[in-house]
This record gives sequence, C-alpha cells and structure tokens, in this order.
Amino acid sequence: MPYTVQSLASKLNLVRPCIAAMPSGEVAIAWAAHEPSEEGVFLRQLKGGQWQETTISPQACAGVRIAMAPGGRVWAAWDTDGQFHQGFNINEKGVSLVVGNSDSKFEPETIATNLWKYCTGTAWSLAVGPDGAPAVAWCVDGKLSVVRRVGDRWVEQPAAPIADREWCQIAIDGSGRIHALSERKSRLWWALLDGRHWVEREVGSGDEPSLAIDAASRPHIAFSTTPTSKDQLHYAYLDGDTFKTELVDKKGHAGHGPRIVLDSQGNPCIGYRVGLSRRHASSRRIGLLPHRVAERQSGKWAVTDIGEGGAANDFALAGDQPWVVFATTPDGNLSVATTGPAPKVAAAPAQDAEPPNPIRDAMKGYAAILREKKVFRLEGSMGGQKLGFWEFTVSDTGWTMVSGELGTKGKKKSKKCKSLEESIDSVVSTIYAQQVMSQMYASASKE
Repeated sequence: MPYTVQSLASKLNLVRPCIAAMPSGEVAIAWAAHEPSEEGVFLRQLKGGQWQETTISPQACAGVRIAMAPGGRVWAAWDTDGQFHQGFNINEKGVSLVVGNSDSKFEPETIATNLWKYCTGTAWSLAVGPDGAPAVAWCVDGKLSVVRRVGDRWVEQPAAPIADREWCQIAIDGSGRIHALSERKSRLWWALLDGRHWVEREVGSGDEPSLAIDAASRPHIAFSTTPTSKDQLHYAYLDGDTFKTELVDKKGHAGHGPRIVLDSQGNPCIGYRVGLSRRHASSRRIGLLPHRVAERQSGKWAVTDIGEGGAANDFALAGDQPWVVFATTPDGNLSVATTGPAPKVAAAPAQDAEPPNPIRDAMKGYAAILREKKVFRLEGSMGGQKLGFWEFTVSDTGWTMVSGELGTKGKKKSKKCKSLEESIDSVVSTIYAQQVMSQMYASASKE
C-alpha cells in the first residue's frame, strides 16, 4: 500500500524526531526544535483523527525520547541544565536528565544530574512496561545505568554491564523484564535483567542499533555495518544462545538511523534512511536522503521507498499500520508518512508569553537589519586562529553569501527564493544553523 506524506512543522533547524505508538492506534510524535523563533521540545498526539500539539519544555535541548503506556499516557525523557550550541547541550558540570508525562503536563522529574559535559542527545533510552511504568537507561563515562519507576519513586536497578560508548537502547518484555543493548570494545552486546542479575550475549559488530522484544521475550535487533565499500542494513535475532544475522538492504549506503518494531504476528519491520557516502556521512546536512521501510514476510525482506528528507527519522507501528516521521529537508521541516489517510492538524492551543531568549532575539535583530538594509556582515573565528567574514545580501529572488578569511575576496554561494521574506528567513536559518551568533559579531551593515 502506498504511503501518504503529511507536513507537520517547518523551520525547526536541527530537528530530532521520535515516535511512539500503541496497538490500539494511538500515535505520538516528539521533537527538539532549535529554530530561533521556536525553541523547545514539542509533542504531537493523534486524537480523534487530528494532531494536537503540546509543549513538553520551552527550553532547547539535544534530544528527547518518548514512549506510550496503555491508555495513551505519553512519557518523555530529555536533557536540561545546559547551554545549547552547535547540536550539543553543554554544561561543564554535566547536564541533567529529566522525565515527565502527559498526565502531569510534563512536569519534569530529575532522575540524574552531572552527566555529559557535551550532550549529543543519543546517550539515553526510555521504555514503558506492560504495567505502564517507565524505565530509563543512560550511558556516561563507560557506565550503563538503569532506573525504573516504582509507584512515585525512581528505583536504581542492579549494576548494568560496562558500556564504553555513549549510547544505549532498552526495552521491556511482556513479563516486565528489562532488556538493554550497548557497545563494548566495538562490539554490540544484548543483556537481560533476570531478577537481580544481568545475562549477556554478544551480538557482533555494528552501529546505530535498535532493539525490539517479541512475545516470547526474544530480542530482535536492526543495525548498520560497513563490511564493504558501502553501509548495509542488517537484522539479528536470538536463536538459542547465539544471534543469527540477515542482510536486509545493501542498495546505496543503507541502514542509517534504523528503528525496528514487530507487527502483531511478530514479524520485524525496520524504518531507516540511506546515506550519501560511507561511514554515516548522512549526518552532514548536505542534501536530501532516501527514507525506506523494510518488512520481513515469509522469511524474505521487502523494501519500500517512502520519500526523501534530511538526516533524522523514526518509525513505529500503530497496530499493524506503519508510521514514519522524518525531516523532509536538511533544515528540519518535519513530516509524517503512513499507509492510512492523513490526519488533520488541530489548531495550536494558546501559549503563554515566551520567556526571554537572547539567541532568538538576536536572530530577530538580524532579520530586522536585513529587511531594512538588505546586506548584513558578520566577522569572527572560523576555527583555530583564523578570522573570517560572512556577508549576506538578500533580494526578492534569493540571497547570496560571500565568505572566507579576512583579507581575501572569499567565495560566493547563492540560493533562489520566492520572496524577500523567504530570503530573509533562509539567511537567518543559515546563520543560526552554523551557530555563528556565538562565534562572530556583527561588524558592519551596508545600504
């Protein structure tokens, strides 16, 4: 069945979406937006055939994870207590990790502090058990930590296996046991918390893995590898005491950002994207990338192309209906694709006055200068000891940028736009995406 793509939001900049769904059909999508006019963490929840938006947090962060409990309650975990800069949430003492839920209007509960100095938004995972209680895992300084909510308290779980890379995945099976996926010495390891002890099995080498658990409590894993000149998508499942693997997709540089889920019959389905070159160059915002879904039926994999977009994606099944959320442009426009009819977008609820935000206000100032003078110049560090300049000129048909080291003529870059306002918005997004506000200063503006 063909997929219908629907736009959810635009001009989000470094968007990192995530999606959660339930067999009964509930769907929720969250993302961290870093666009100057709309910073924060946001949630769209499908209710009555319409998308309804909620603000999880008004503060910019590096990432967010969500999971749904029976009945539709949404749990979210996100980072806080830092200064967002170039894709990182930075705090010399370490950022904090907080959790909230939709019933409490996402009132944050701090579960850990002094974690990552440079938080990338990838080092923690959230899962909800059959009883509706969440668990959160995170990895920092070679230690994998897991906590679980019991009543109104967060209870630390037995010491988890060592993990030497700052990412992890967890899932909870039908018996309420926690499964974890992490990396040690460049190898993937699956672990099961069985009572007070963790039982481990080596999966093999791989990257960007995703974990799902079937009705028999067996783990299923999707991951990418680079065994040849191209990235490839692989699938692994536990057979007895060892993992067996299958090649899913090797067309292009496949397998970036995989998310594996199981349908009602226990068949694996994987949503993912295709990179532009080997070793995860898709994280570079330089062009549109193919997004795909792979489904395993009768022992064979069938791959469907969804569309093209940026380097961000997630995947879920609501019942057996697939849902893909992905950035449709490198700037962070957000879309959702599904095989059913596209839901309506409900009117956004009235929001309280925005809190002061120096970065957002600076971007508004840049836009005002561009409207008045049509030319705006920035100077500052280009990295190391080099000083550079960036000069933008806008018009009704687009904008040009001349940039280079101070004292040189620089190089010219252009982009076509349909109006002056679109040109100004595009320039401001470009400035913000490069985080020049923290590295440069406005040195001159010309007529």
